[in-house]
Amino acid sequence: MRARDIQVETPMISRRSSVAEASRMIADRGKIGVVVADDRGTPLGMITALDVFRLALPDYLLDDSSLAATLDEQAIEELIAPLRDKTVAEVIADQAVRLRPVPTVDADATVLEIAAVLVSAGSMIAVVGAAGRDGARVVTLPIVLDAVLNVAGPASGEHG
Repeated sequence: MRARDIQVETPMISRRSSVAEASRMIADRGKIGVVVADDRGTPLGMITALDVFRLALPDYLLDDSSLAATLDEQAIEELIAPLRDKTVAEVIADQAVRLRPVPTVDADATVLEIAAVLVSAGSMIAVVGAAGRDGARVVTLPIVLDAVLNVAGPASGEHG
């Protein structure tokens, strides 16, 4: 099984887009993150839902999550509002977000090659070949794991 056999489409967003736009794309598509591209459409890395929450939530909530129970929906609006004015590039530049590099694998790469690349890079996702303007063909670690397990056949001694 090769990368081309298990690749899926994933959204890409320009580094000039707002963090709010990236957040909406993540939420609307049920993804863990989106690939961030430069002006030429080359993938630079990934911004995740976890990054968005790190930007939005004040330190006191991260230090004591029980305080979040005291906040209402108006507070949510106030926490999210600044994300509308910041671009992905700005939060990367001021190191508020560490852009996770996205490795590239060849379309002919085997599932074990892909697994090795992903684990070595500490990445959950790899771009397959060159990315297009609107999206990238990617392989994700869960898809690769599923492919490996399918090749390995049924597990012996399954627990019921």
